[in-house]
Amino acid sequence: MITQLWKEFTNDLETRMMKLEEQTIINMEELNKIWNCLKNEINTLYAALQIINGIIHTLKNTNGSKDTNYLNKDIKKINELVKTHIQEINDNSLQNERLTETIRMLKIYQRVIWKARQLENNIEHKDII
Repeated sequence: MITQLWKEFTNDLETRMMKLEEQTIINMEELNKIWNCLKNEINTLYAALQIINGIIHTLKNTNGSKDTNYLNKDIKKINELVKTHIQEINDNSLQNERLTETIRMLKIYQRVIWKARQLENNIEHKDII
């Protein structure tokens, strides 16, 4: 499961990065535009990572007693930010026997987003050097 998620996510990320690379840098203005696009991608991944960390923390510390509307609002925000397909949480997925599985799935997405953020940070640092 994580392998497929990672492939889908990296393909999307590579497509977005290729669009940035295809742009010809002919002056400082063009360089600044590309730099800002890359910085926005990194900030978007960071925001998604903060949100998913908050969801996981909430689920662990409340033993699934949190309102699903609140959690699903955050999941929708993550899906919009990083173009993923995290399924919404329902009351059944918060019951004791399913809560562990729900947290495990969210951690998979967390790792995928974290890896993508690290990849983009590495690209940014390479460009600085």
